[in-house]
Amino acid sequence: MREIRTFELDDRQAVRWLSTDHQTLQVLRGELWLTVEGHATDHWLHAGDCIEVHPGELLWLSNWQGAVRFRLSLPLDNRQVGARGGWFRWTSPLVRLSLRRRLAR
Repeated sequence: MREIRTFELDDRQAVRWLSTDHQTLQVLRGELWLTVEGHATDHWLHAGDCIEVHPGELLWLSNWQGAVRFRLSLPLDNRQVGARGGWFRWTSPLVRLSLRRRLAR
C-alpha cells in the first residue's frame, strides 16, 4: 500500500505546498503552473507529466484556465509500515495500536 493524494484546483487558483517527503507529482487533467522556490525556472506540466518533489521544497501550484487535477504520491521505495512518514502517520492512534498488535502476532 502507498499513500496517494488527489487534488483539484479551480480556475485561476493558486496554493502553496511545503513538501515533507520525497513525492511524485503527476498532472491528471489540465495544465499546472509549478514554481519551486529556489529553482531558476517555472514548470508548465500537462496531463500525464510528472515531476519529483523533495523534502523541504516549497511549491507554488497554479493554473491559468480551467480546473486542473493532480496527485502527489510517495515513491514505492519510501513505503514502510510503521515509518514516521507515509500513510501510517495519518491513521488514528487506535487503528495504529490494532495494527501493531496484529503484526506482533
